[in-house]
Amino acid sequence: MSEVKEEIDYRSILSELGYRLQDSGSCWRTQAVYRGGKNSGSLLIFKETGVWVDFGYDEKYYPFLSLVGKTSGENSVIYEKVKGNTHTEEDVKEFEEVREGIPTMKKIYGKDYFALLPHHLFYTKKGIKKETLEFFQGGLAMSKDSMSRRYVFPVVDENGDIIGYNGRTIIEGDNRAKWKILGGKKNFRYPAFLKDRLGKFPVIEAIEEKSEVILIESVGDSLSLVEHNYKNNIVTFGLTISADVISFLNRFSDLAIFICLNNDYSKDVNTGKVAAVKMFLDLSLHFDSSRIKICLPIKGDFGDMLGDNEAYRDWEAKKENASKLDFTKTVVTMAEKLLTVSVKEGGIPQRYRKNIKNLKD
Repeated sequence: MSEVKEEIDYRSILSELGYRLQDSGSCWRTQAVYRGGKNSGSLLIFKETGVWVDFGYDEKYYPFLSLVGKTSGENSVIYEKVKGNTHTEEDVKEFEEVREGIPTMKKIYGKDYFALLPHHLFYTKKGIKKETLEFFQGGLAMSKDSMSRRYVFPVVDENGDIIGYNGRTIIEGDNRAKWKILGGKKNFRYPAFLKDRLGKFPVIEAIEEKSEVILIESVGDSLSLVEHNYKNNIVTFGLTISADVISFLNRFSDLAIFICLNNDYSKDVNTGKVAAVKMFLDLSLHFDSSRIKICLPIKGDFGDMLGDNEAYRDWEAKKENASKLDFTKTVVTMAEKLLTVSVKEGGIPQRYRKNIKNLKD
């Protein structure tokens, strides 16, 4: 990240620009003064970095300097004061990561929001048993929106309410994004609250029985793991871990946490490995670091390992070895090196310095 030369008093500058701030935890909510907006909650600004997003406009994240420029003009005195002392457009990639701190409201979808057809051929041809797909409650959506012609998995909460959906393209040549999420993924703790035919929660029972949880990126990974009898998994739906998942994990005592994000070993930057380091640092603020392990898949992801018993045996041996190791020093060393690399080139944000310092102390 760009070096900040001096401390910026974001609150004072925003007040000077005419923004009336409403406190919202780690953020402020306010109206979009720069475009004459009147909705007092449309603009969200992070207190620590000044990063902002306008939910009434394009919902993209921008550095603080751009808000000052849009509000007062790039020739203003206040713009010159901020310029060079705060983050730049080059850091926007990093700012995307702070989305996990945004307060969200859980939306409840009706049971009939999607009429999912029991067409499972896409997954049964891959080797997923029909019973597994029925446990995940998936089906083919034929709606007229972005979930149309996707195989869709409902996401339920502890009350059994549907709070979201995750849909996978299944038609060859479909150029849409492979996975589509509907709902607030920061509220997802999936597949923890899926019930079996007896009304029990097999995922929660497996986590309790094994005293360990496997953190993975996608529902595809979860399907593969369940097929190979690893029901003790939680999907992060990306490369970061939400506060709700952390809260969920805190309900278990003496839990071993295995970070098993995708293994991008064939790429110039192993994004999954870098993300695993960051996730380790985030989790270390809430759990004893000696209980956090990193154990990436043998192949690119667990979906690639589906049906490959030898790959799963190799991964199990790797996991068994990881369970005996304390990754703290290794992660600190890796993280310190990644701090010297720009985020754009595969490094990690400077905000992780505090986490690293805590681990070293």
